[in-house]
Amino acid sequence: MSPREIIDLQLDAIFGKTMPTKVQAMVDAELNAGRWHEGYDIAINPRGLSQHEGQQLLEVILGQHAELKIDAERLLETVCTELPQSIFVKVHWIAAADGTFILEDSLRVGRFRNSEPIWISPRISLDGIELDSVDSEFVRGRSFWLDSYYPDMPFALSFENGAVLDGQIVEW
Repeated sequence: MSPREIIDLQLDAIFGKTMPTKVQAMVDAELNAGRWHEGYDIAINPRGLSQHEGQQLLEVILGQHAELKIDAERLLETVCTELPQSIFVKVHWIAAADGTFILEDSLRVGRFRNSEPIWISPRISLDGIELDSVDSEFVRGRSFWLDSYYPDMPFALSFENGAVLDGQIVEW
């Protein structure tokens, strides 16, 4: 399992709904590759995992990768402060290969390590944004207007410091 996958699982447990299915599939792949760890027996469940069982299995994985564990409570507090639109909308994420992750609250983008923000972008859109990709140089996405008359506008942020390299900043 890669750091990106382990971080994605945790973010799904915090902000999403598919973590039990994802964690079961990841552990199944590990088992099929002949790698067994104590606690993986939870994944051997033909009816699928409940949220509680998925969380138990995630804890087994995090026991092997403690350096990647996200402090969920602190992250949620930080997100509410730094990405204030998150109170009203679903937070979306992309995990990066270096162990950091990108979160967006539909108006701003932030790069985090564990629960700590590395940077938070200025407001990029009046109505919303969607993340498309992240690599070691760029965070890419699209800003959009609720009025579909206007086309989506691509944006690119510096992965290093969050500077808007392409697209627009919306003054608020």
